[in-house]
Formats: sequence, structure tokens, C-alpha cells
Amino acid sequence: ERSQKYKNNKGFLPSVFLANMGSIKDYKARADFSKGFFEIGGFEVFDPPGFSNITELVKDVLDSGTQIVTICSTDDKYPELVPQITKALKSKNENIQIILAGYPKDQIEEHKKNGIEDFIYLGADVMEKLTSLLTKIGGVK
Repeated sequence: ERSQKYKNNKGFLPSVFLANMGSIKDYKARADFSKGFFEIGGFEVFDPPGFSNITELVKDVLDSGTQIVTICSTDDKYPELVPQITKALKSKNENIQIILAGYPKDQIEEHKKNGIEDFIYLGADVMEKLTSLLTKIGGVK
């Protein structure tokens, strides 16, 4: 319902770009989870094949026009990927919302310091997270 109100106000559905990083085995499970997480809330989801470099990712994110990016990969790759991706995206659009698929407990604070706004994972409050995101991107409260 809130996604439809957003569309009525903005002329398009809220959208999420899945930053699928690495090989398909690195990102597939979290990309599939993320796609379902956002689609249930009426979001349009851009789900491209995996990226091997951040320059291509940033170009595609900017071309998509989305205001939300969800990084999908493995916990062991996140410490290297997150700072590079957040820095590159925030330098082009400081208001972009960057989410991490997964909840690597020992990495949470570091990822927040590096610009991750939120985390999506099994057991997360889907309604609360989607409502919060819609509010952050200028949706209806």
C-alpha cells in the first residue's frame, strides 16, 4: 500500500538495486532472499548478474536511478567490498541508501561506520525495515 502511494506521488515504484558481487555462488542466495524481501513490499528490484568491479557497479546503479542499493555477497568478502562500494556510491549520491544482505555480527559496527544504513536477514522485521526505507527516500509516512 505504501509503495503504491509512493508511485502515485512520484510516478514510479520505489526500487532497489542488488549489488551482486563476485561469482554466482557468492551472491545468489542473498540476492534471491533480498529480491523476495523487497518485492513483497511492492518495490521494483534490479537483479543484475554479478559484478567483478566496482566502477561497473556504480555506473549501473546510477543509470538505474534507484535510491536504494543492497550489497549481496559473502560475509568473508564484505570487509573488503563494503568500504569500497559505499565510498564510491556516496561520492556520486550522498543520499543513496546502502543496505547489506546478511547480518555478520562481528562486522556490524565496522559496516555502519563505512556507510551501511541497515541490514536485511532472516528474522528481520520486514514491515519495519521497508517502512523505514520508504520514509528515508521520501515516501509517504
